[in-house]
Amino acid sequence: MLPLNKSKPRYYITQQQLYLITETQLEPLGQLSELFSSSELAEPSFVFLSADCYEIFINSAEQSYDPAQFKKQNQSHFLQHFPHLDIENYQLFFDQPQFNQPYLGIAIEKQWLEALKQYLDKRKFFNTNIQPLATYLFRNDLTQEQAFSCLEPSAETIFIKVNHVLDMILCKPRAEITTLSFQTWMGIK
Repeated sequence: MLPLNKSKPRYYITQQQLYLITETQLEPLGQLSELFSSSELAEPSFVFLSADCYEIFINSAEQSYDPAQFKKQNQSHFLQHFPHLDIENYQLFFDQPQFNQPYLGIAIEKQWLEALKQYLDKRKFFNTNIQPLATYLFRNDLTQEQAFSCLEPSAETIFIKVNHVLDMILCKPRAEITTLSFQTWMGIK
C-alpha cells in the first residue's frame, strides 16, 4: 500500500456523510454540510471517496500508448456503461492506463467534486490526496487474487481478473447496511 501519513487523519466520505478512519473502524463524524462549515476538522492525508461518489468501469486494452486515445476511449466506455448519465456533468479519469491491458475508468460528478476541492482549498488543505476507495484498494491489494471485493456501507464493488488481467467490475448496492468496521470494507475474499 501507499505510505499513509499517520500523523494526519484519513477520512472516508460519502455524498452526505464524513467518517474518520481509525485503526479498527469508521467513526461517523456527521453530515458533510455541517462539517464543511466547522473549523474543527484536521487536515487529512487522504480523503477516500465512497462508491456513491463516483462511477467505475473498465476500458479495454489499447495496442499502442496514446494519451489522446485513452481519453477518447474513456469517454466512449462511460457512455456505453452509463447511457442515462450526461457526460457533460462528469469529470472523467482513467486510473493507471495500460496499452496492453484493460484499465479502470472513473467518473465523478463535476459539481460535487468541485465543491469538495473548494472546501479543501478554503481550509488550506493543499496536500490532501482524494482517491476513490475501490480503485485505491484495487491498485494496492489485488496482486495474486482472482477476485477482490471492496465492501462499503452502501455498496459492494467486485473486481474479477481472468488470466491475471482485469476482466470485470460489478458495483452493486448493499441490501442492508452492516456494522462499519475496517474489515467490512477492506476485506479480500
